[in-house]
Amino acid sequence: MSFRARLCRELVQEDFGDFPAKVTHQLLLKGRLSLHDIVRFTKLTQRQVRESLVTLIHHGIVYFTEPLEGQREPTYYQVEPVPVMMRLRIGSIMRVSEEQFGKEASTICKLLYVNGRLRLQDLREWVAENDGKPKTSMGKILPSFQNGYNQ
Repeated sequence: MSFRARLCRELVQEDFGDFPAKVTHQLLLKGRLSLHDIVRFTKLTQRQVRESLVTLIHHGIVYFTEPLEGQREPTYYQVEPVPVMMRLRIGSIMRVSEEQFGKEASTICKLLYVNGRLRLQDLREWVAENDGKPKTSMGKILPSFQNGYNQ
């Protein structure tokens, strides 16, 4: 068992729990696997594996390949260890973003870390619910995101 696989398993277990950690570990050890193979190697139920895969895909840890249209091939899943290990750096990423762009940027980094991928609309909704005042600095920062997003 490689040190990288063990480290990734521990990081995923800390952030997401036991089932995603088992799935991640098997994908790192065995490489690209189908859903059926993951279920067989982890000894989890198909539902547990699917839920784990959804979470890991949402956070950019697991990637998948789909068959070409009209072909009957299974979907294969694989883990990239680099995004998992980048989760170790979230503290320094948040610190640097706060130093350069302010507390709001640090909050956005934390939101992305906790929630995985977010749409700009999701970020707006979060600001509306938690910021309360549209004239605060967080309310001012969103238009700059949208301007960058539209370009």
